[in-house]
Amino acid sequence: MSFKLKELPFHPGDLTPYLSEKIIEYHYEKHHRRYVEKLNQLIIGTDFANENQLEKIIKNSSGKIFVNAAQIWNHDFFWNCITPPKNSTAPSSYLAKWIEGSFGSIENFKNQCNTMIEDIVGSGWLWVIFDGQSLKLRIGPNAENPVYWGEHAVFTIDAWEHAYWLDYIEKDKPKQAFMESIWNIVNWDFFENRIQSM
Repeated sequence: MSFKLKELPFHPGDLTPYLSEKIIEYHYEKHHRRYVEKLNQLIIGTDFANENQLEKIIKNSSGKIFVNAAQIWNHDFFWNCITPPKNSTAPSSYLAKWIEGSFGSIENFKNQCNTMIEDIVGSGWLWVIFDGQSLKLRIGPNAENPVYWGEHAVFTIDAWEHAYWLDYIEKDKPKQAFMESIWNIVNWDFFENRIQSM
């Protein structure tokens, strides 16, 4: 069994001016594709050789196999969390109630996300977790994710430098500039659907 690189849910140029076609292609073709190719190599001759579910590998592996399987899952999820700016309007009233009930306001939610990402030392992911009662923020260092924790993810932001560096290197604070832009391309519909799928 081998894993395949899933197609992006948008064209690489559709996120401009917030993320360029160049960085999406670099992120997807170099990093995401590499995780898929590496995992396929690593599982040869192992107990995972015939496994077709990333979740099972994530829960039962360690080391390089875990990292590559988790990063495939993380990226598959992340691409669904962003969308062309014309499609990223605002949270529905349903989603807004969940966000406001958990964070006080949508603006406060965004600010907390920005602060947590700013505080990441090294590489990681910001995850929004839903437990059926409220939304919570959690940082996944390196490749750690909600599958590994046994939790339900509803949204994520990739905070690894390769997600934004090419576009924001000239800014005084590249990560902060990236975060200010990301809110223009959030796929609120996906976020809501993940809550409803709990």
